[in-house]
Amino acid sequence: MGCAECLRAIRPGAPGNADHGRHIIGAYVRHSNTERIHSAINYALGLAGPHLAIVTERDRKLEATRERRAECRREAGNAGLPRASSPELLDNHP
Repeated sequence: MGCAECLRAIRPGAPGNADHGRHIIGAYVRHSNTERIHSAINYALGLAGPHLAIVTERDRKLEATRERRAECRREAGNAGLPRASSPELLDNHP
């Protein structure tokens, strides 16, 4: 019994050689990219056509939200409110 046979006896499904291992990994990557749903992208398929549009639209909405939040922060900063380190606040502190 060779080393590869021993390994498969201990761990069924283990690749017998490097080429078999590459085949297994390639099959997993293809499955992950084209068939498996991903929670990080709203349970869409990785590289599938219609789901790519969903992911692109989600990214566009997220970017628009980031821009709105940044604008709100800029407006709040320009609203004339004293900053915590402004001289008016520091002078009135006992």
